Amino acid sequence: MAMNVSSILNTGRMMATVLLGSMILLVPCEKGIAETSSKPQETLRFNRDIRPILSRHCFNCHGLDVKKRKADLRLDIPDGAFASSEGQQAILPGKPAESLAWLRIISTDDEERMPPPESHQGMSPDEKAIFKRWIQQGAPYESHWSFIAPVKPSVPGVDPMNHPVDAFINARLKEAGLLPTGPADKETLIRRVTLDLTGLPPTPEEVDAFLDDTSPTAYDSLVDELMHRATYGEHMARQWLDLARYADTHGLHLDNERSMWPYRDWVVRAFNANLPFDTFTLWQLAGDLLPQPNREQRIASGFNRCNVSTGEGGSITEEWVFRNAVDRTNTSVEVWMGLTAGCATCHDHKFDPLTIKEYYSLYAFFHSAADPALDGNKMDTPPILRLSTPEQERQLDEIEAKIKVVQSRITDITAEEEKKKLEAQKKTLQDKKKSLLSQIPLTFVMADLPKPRESFVMERGAYDRPGARVTRNVPAFLPPLPEKPSERDYNRLDLAHWLVSGEHPLTGRVVVNRIWQQFFGTGLVASSGDFGTQGSLPSHPELLDWLSVQLVEDGWNIQRMIKRVVRSDAYRRHSRGTPEMLREDPDNRLMARGPRLRLDAEVVRDQALFVSGLLTSKLGGKGVFPYQPPNIWEPVAFGGSNTRHYKQGTGRDLYRRSLYTFFKRTAPPPFMATFDAPNREQSCSLRGRSNTPLQALQLMNDIQHVEAARHLAARAFLEGGDSDEARLSWMWRVMTARHPDSEELQTILGTLQQHRHRYLGNPEAAKALVSYGETPSVRDKDAVEMAAHTLIANLLLNLDESVNKN
Repeated sequence: MAMNVSSILNTGRMMATVLLGSMILLVPCEKGIAETSSKPQETLRFNRDIRPILSRHCFNCHGLDVKKRKADLRLDIPDGAFASSEGQQAILPGKPAESLAWLRIISTDDEERMPPPESHQGMSPDEKAIFKRWIQQGAPYESHWSFIAPVKPSVPGVDPMNHPVDAFINARLKEAGLLPTGPADKETLIRRVTLDLTGLPPTPEEVDAFLDDTSPTAYDSLVDELMHRATYGEHMARQWLDLARYADTHGLHLDNERSMWPYRDWVVRAFNANLPFDTFTLWQLAGDLLPQPNREQRIASGFNRCNVSTGEGGSITEEWVFRNAVDRTNTSVEVWMGLTAGCATCHDHKFDPLTIKEYYSLYAFFHSAADPALDGNKMDTPPILRLSTPEQERQLDEIEAKIKVVQSRITDITAEEEKKKLEAQKKTLQDKKKSLLSQIPLTFVMADLPKPRESFVMERGAYDRPGARVTRNVPAFLPPLPEKPSERDYNRLDLAHWLVSGEHPLTGRVVVNRIWQQFFGTGLVASSGDFGTQGSLPSHPELLDWLSVQLVEDGWNIQRMIKRVVRSDAYRRHSRGTPEMLREDPDNRLMARGPRLRLDAEVVRDQALFVSGLLTSKLGGKGVFPYQPPNIWEPVAFGGSNTRHYKQGTGRDLYRRSLYTFFKRTAPPPFMATFDAPNREQSCSLRGRSNTPLQALQLMNDIQHVEAARHLAARAFLEGGDSDEARLSWMWRVMTARHPDSEELQTILGTLQQHRHRYLGNPEAAKALVSYGETPSVRDKDAVEMAAHTLIANLLLNLDESVNKN
């Protein structure tokens, strides 16, 4: 509000206007509001019904941020809303007509109405009706749901055979009056779960084996087998790397290459080993602080080194010390707590109970990192870890020992001629050492300075405006840290233990919500990166809490949690919705039907390579350089950058999984950007899913997809049969895991004939098509036939059913 309660009371003219408006002028409006209210007898819930309204319309000026607060009025807590000033209250429980906030909301005077007309944030009639009814019901407040520790609820129903996930979902469907769809057919199901667990489609042989297995454990066995594949870890790692903002370049100015790929490969290994999530957390946030950390733990600590950095001349050291710590703070809070902490960099958070002082207390955990403020545009910005083999270690020790001997002789000898010979010998040894070091992979790791920096509240988020000094701590609205050790300050390891202690109200919920999002497209909380008051309410709060508590009880076992999700009936339903479902629940938030969504960028490309037989199964290693349109890197590159020019790879490197594609931040791989992959400049909790003409053009014309299409066609001649019908049916099944129906088959047979006719009249075009890409064309096949079948394969790669998970 524009003034405090007492100022309103002291202004008789204004008060009269307000009361007059409420009693006389606004009678028609009040009548309209009452008519829009549905279920007047329903008891409203603050978190579900009221907080979203206040958050949207009021908290920006009447919330936590004391510096931005208007009229010294808080509406986010009952103490503020119910505070009495000269006998009057902004909200008087049970009496909207005596609640000044309500009177200002319904005022017809533009000078008094709240929110102010110029804010364009006025409440709708429905919102006003709900707000008024809440006051009538006593205006009960609740703490924000996600800041309260989850308590494991009872599973609805008593049938022991009922899957717990389905018990919660079916109870919600029954409440909404919706019936779920039936189970998906086995072809759809094996394609769905294979794509979801490995990022690749099933082969026809795998589909046949699943269809032939009529045992009740067939599906469970399939899930177990998929999780034991190396491709499972590759696919799961891709999701995590979005959160970790992993890339192969520094990100700013020259955007030079950095050596981070061993961290990426560690994430793959961690998922394949089913590393418990609490351990996964400790190693990444503080692996370097563990007692005598091993190589894997130190590599994992590279999570904190994935941030964007710069080596630009003229950059200010103090600014980048600040910015690096801010990035690491914001990322850690988003990844493990699902909160938008960055809002408190400059001021108290406007919507969540995070003060600027508490923000910088978290920041203090990351403020003493030992990496230099500026990256030096180097591949090996310290601290680094060299990943040498035992043999390489032996060779290095041997060379180093020889250098010491030579250096000792140089020191002792006075004869110039002999000294020159020894200097030459020393240089030879040093060159040999340098050559050997260049062959040893390295990775960025985390470390702290021996003497911690002092941390301060940075006024207005400015690196050069330190205010009050802060010490390492956590926000007051969350559980406290354990007692501080007597011999040292809190450190990142303490913070990591706190996050996965099992008592933190957010971590478990955030983790299981992301798992749900991965398999259903949308999390139980749709805003997976914001569990604060501005975020979405959970569609199934009891299910979310049950899963989060269960995750902790299971020892943070991620594979066990994933099995719970994919073995549910909700996941295994077919995705065809009824008109009633589409009308009542268009976004499928109640899960009455199975998940259906477009595949992610990497899966679209990897699927094309896999069905064509081109995909290389090699695991790990440095980033590779597949096909890319010309002039993508060059326009954004500086002259001295070592990523100024894109140099396409050769041989099998062109056909590695997309996970291993070299990722330049200032010019991300176009095939990924087109399909909504993030640029990895900051943590990404949820990718968008757009539908654009450029995507169709890429799938039809990109060299990677055209080459994949001609190899799929070549496979059809080798494996699909001797007739057109057999070959086209085989290709259709390879792509979709099912046989085409008669209408579909006749359509593509007719299209094949059109392409044959076209290429018989233009054999040179046929030869050009079947030679597209780096791999040689099939020599013993007629170019016209191969070209015609290639365009059918290209069509199948573009099917809606191919680029979506049905």
